Amino acid sequence: MLRSGKGSHIFSKAGKTSVKISPKIAKYSNFFTPQSIFMKIKRIPEKYHLGLKLFIELEDEVIEEILESFETNISPLLQIEEITHAVANQVTQLDVNQSEKIIAFLLSLSGLFNDSDFYPQEFVDSLLEFLRTSPEFCEKFDDFHLQRFSQRLLRVMEQGGVLAVLSKAANVIFEQERIFLKARVISDIRPIFDRDIEKGPDSATIIHTLKLEYRQANQSKEFFLALDSIDIKQIQEQLNRAEKKAELLRQLIQRANVTYMEIEE
Repeated sequence: MLRSGKGSHIFSKAGKTSVKISPKIAKYSNFFTPQSIFMKIKRIPEKYHLGLKLFIELEDEVIEEILESFETNISPLLQIEEITHAVANQVTQLDVNQSEKIIAFLLSLSGLFNDSDFYPQEFVDSLLEFLRTSPEFCEKFDDFHLQRFSQRLLRVMEQGGVLAVLSKAANVIFEQERIFLKARVISDIRPIFDRDIEKGPDSATIIHTLKLEYRQANQSKEFFLALDSIDIKQIQEQLNRAEKKAELLRQLIQRANVTYMEIEE
């Protein structure tokens, strides 16, 4: 998730900053399921239902505090769990779980909006149409709450701020066919037997198996590679070279006085 630095603020627009984004943010990038290019929404995943409900039903004062917290400047090392705690600390009526649900809801919604070519009002209208016509939601919220919800969403869409920056950054960083998740190396001793196996192993070798986990088309997948010691040394050399190049490129970005955004575990 997104990690913020120490402090009570959420985002800094100052130049020469570094924003670190976890691969976990990718799970928030597919919130609604658009049915067509006309942005007709056909479903909302259940994991976002509580965030939706809270954002609709909380009192105006609480929502105002939440939105104001998104406009507050903080250390630009952002991760969802720390943004969650920062918002919960600033908005005393929310607990950490509620804060996390609302942020996940708004972050995913913001990502979908950034991917669309719609004006904020058109985007919000498409969501309201879904809520009013969906059998799952049409009886849960009356017109008063939906109209108020519409005004709140417009505020989020037009405000931009931390949610817009993070969702856009995630789209740029993770717009790849395959996204690395994690790696593990399993090392084994492999005995080598002579023709007469009764004599036991004649020698042995070490084999490493590199397990790569990645995401493709919203699915987690695995890939295995057999490695020897020479392979490991070659990979280490390439990774060290990549780190040196990344440091030089970071310095180039900072000299240009541009905010640097980076993947963080």
